[in-house]
Amino acid sequence: MPHADPLSPTPPCIELAEFRLLPGTTDEALHGALRDLDHLLSTLPGFIRRRTLRDGNSCADLVEWRDRTCADAAAAAVLQSPVAARYFALLDLDSARMRHFDVIA
Repeated sequence: MPHADPLSPTPPCIELAEFRLLPGTTDEALHGALRDLDHLLSTLPGFIRRRTLRDGNSCADLVEWRDRTCADAAAAAVLQSPVAARYFALLDLDSARMRHFDVIA
């Protein structure tokens, strides 16, 4: 994980998106959608990596970005993407919550 550079005017940013899967979502469908999402994210400026965590039907995506500007631009781009729409179709969007954190240490 990149560490914060105290001399950098723009610290790295961690995006945390928590959500539940829709009932009936299969592991195969989830992993396929995540694979496609990774490909999409890898084309966006400032993307470092994404990890998805799971505890039963509760999940969280941790996405590392070069800075908050890149994270915000990516969020706008992802909302327009049919690839992301296929991923979002597996999620209970009413349960979704997304936050951004600047890395300080």
